Amino acid sequence: MFQYENSNFAIDKIILINKYNSSQFFWEKREYLGISYKGENMNLKDYFGFFHDGTIINIIQNNDYIEILMESAEILPEWNKENISLSNRATIKGKLHLEQIKNILIDKKPVNHIQLLYDDGEILTFRINNNKLNLLVLWSNYPPKLRLNVTQLIEIEAEKIYWENIPNLFSPIDFPEAIQ
Repeated sequence: MFQYENSNFAIDKIILINKYNSSQFFWEKREYLGISYKGENMNLKDYFGFFHDGTIINIIQNNDYIEILMESAEILPEWNKENISLSNRATIKGKLHLEQIKNILIDKKPVNHIQLLYDDGEILTFRINNNKLNLLVLWSNYPPKLRLNVTQLIEIEAEKIYWENIPNLFSPIDFPEAIQ
């Protein structure tokens, strides 16, 4: 996990930290949404809509910590108002970090663990309000497996939620020959 010295992330703020684009990287201390931090940043809330038709690449859970690796749909240059670093496919790629998990609901039922349900997780809705993540995901399996589609509402409440931008994050979509 990437974290700056003396960083402080508020529970209800989502900050994008880009550690990979050194040409745009800076160490200037700023005030943003009432939070002091260092690094390239943006308000992820302004980009929620771009994750519609995006994908969940992977989900990693370790006790009360979850990382959801995600990729948005394509973003046209004129939509990138904050000039954030995009992947080579003109998408936002990265990890959504959820720390100190309080509650996980799948389709309104409490669960202790979350994982990929099928081969692909298409993001239909992505929202974060205060300290609660809401994801509506269409899970699909592909041949030679039995073709299945299941929609799932995922709600996770956590003490801390923040975004780590990783434009070069590996995704099987980038290397279709690797998917067998």
